[in-house]
Amino acid sequence: MGYVTDQGPDGYVFGVADNAFCCWEYNHVERNVRFLSGLDTEYYGRLAEMLAEHLDGDGGGTASIALRAAYHQAVETLFSMLGAYAQAPECVPAWLACCKSEDLRKIVEGLRRGSPLLTQVGRRIVSLDDLAQDVLRNVWVEEVGPESTSARFTRLWRRLAGELLDETARAEYNSIKHGLRVNPGGFYMAVGHEETPGILAPPEAMRSMGGSPYGSSFFELERLGEGKRSPHIRARSVSVNWSAQGLCGRLALISMSITNIVGALQCAMGADPASIKFVRPERAEAFDDVWIPVGVTSSRIDTVVRIDTAQDWSSDQLRAELEGRASDDRVDG
Repeated sequence: MGYVTDQGPDGYVFGVADNAFCCWEYNHVERNVRFLSGLDTEYYGRLAEMLAEHLDGDGGGTASIALRAAYHQAVETLFSMLGAYAQAPECVPAWLACCKSEDLRKIVEGLRRGSPLLTQVGRRIVSLDDLAQDVLRNVWVEEVGPESTSARFTRLWRRLAGELLDETARAEYNSIKHGLRVNPGGFYMAVGHEETPGILAPPEAMRSMGGSPYGSSFFELERLGEGKRSPHIRARSVSVNWSAQGLCGRLALISMSITNIVGALQCAMGADPASIKFVRPERAEAFDDVWIPVGVTSSRIDTVVRIDTAQDWSSDQLRAELEGRASDDRVDG
């Protein structure tokens, strides 16, 4: 529980990735229970059901982007709850408020690899498999092996971890949530040999690479100069494909995951496991059915832009260029 003073609030020490914090409160358990009781763990599943009804109508593009935004947010929420469960189970709201995006990515990468993590019992190795077994330790206890419910949730979380850590998915999510900088709609791709250079191959000679009516197109930042922080950039065109039906199914499974994590946290706070709701799909195959293949999933086909060394000015040189454009007779009003 950290350390406690004779008078006043208690201090709860916890880690967020490898950073340490101390939350002060008079009753950590009461505040934690209040927070957990107020969470709508079925939110993402219900949202998916509502948006699915509009995918084929006039507003299908809008609904598909809203669905994709919900999916990215749901994945982030799921791993935030798992991170809090692993590092600060009695101080979830404070942990969530302290966790930054980069912290979460480090935690998820560590959970996927099974790396040491700062916990309430010291630094120890924590994996997604460990967390799934711990979250579900009070239910379906007779199940063992790779087809057990906890093993299926582990595989689901592992695949979703890949989604959260994928750089293209991250760029798409940022383009959606920061200014809605995306165009809805997927793409199809086919390749074929040009018998005569410059003349397209006939349709019958083309080989389909797949595609989807659902997806998005956006611009991703690309560095042109030397170094990761080069001020020389371009906006590169990126397109991604995904299955809207698959996203709806995954959102339902994410809602179930969050329900189970919250239930396990409530049990840790003293609730009777028999009174807590734990859920799983009616069909075990549902864990795999939601990963609907679409063929080609992304494209970065665009013009090639390069700059020579002489054009690779520093940020200070570029700033001086802008400031030097002011005319001598300019009057600031």
